[in-house]
Amino acid sequence: MAGEMRRRTELRGILCDQLGDTVTDMLLEYMPAADWVDNVDSRFDLVDRRLDLLDQRFERIDQRFALMDQRLDLIEKRMERLEYSMDTMVDSQRTWIKWMISATVTSTLAAVGAVVSIAVSAL
Repeated sequence: MAGEMRRRTELRGILCDQLGDTVTDMLLEYMPAADWVDNVDSRFDLVDRRLDLLDQRFERIDQRFALMDQRLDLIEKRMERLEYSMDTMVDSQRTWIKWMISATVTSTLAAVGAVVSIAVSAL
C-alpha cells in the first residue's frame, strides 16, 4: 500500500508538470482510492463466504428433503399394508356373512320342511 501511495505521488508530480495543478486535481478526483483493490477483494471474499454459507444451508435443506422422502416412503408402505389388511378383513366378513345367510336360509327351510312334514303326516 505504501508503494501504491508513492506511485500516486509520482503520477501527481508528472501530471502537474504536464497539465497543471487544476487539471491534475480534477483527474485524480476521478481515480479510485489507493486501497480500492483491497476493498473490492475483501468484498468479493465476503460474498464468496456468504455464498458458501448459502450452499451449506441448501445442502442441509436437501438432506432434510431426502429424510422426508424416506419417511413418506415408509408411511406409504404402511398404508399399503393397512389397505391390504382392510381388504382381507372385508373379504373375510363378506364370506362370513354369506355363510351366515346360507345357514339361516338352510335352517329356515329345514324348519319349514319339518312343519310341513308334520302337517302332512297329521292329515
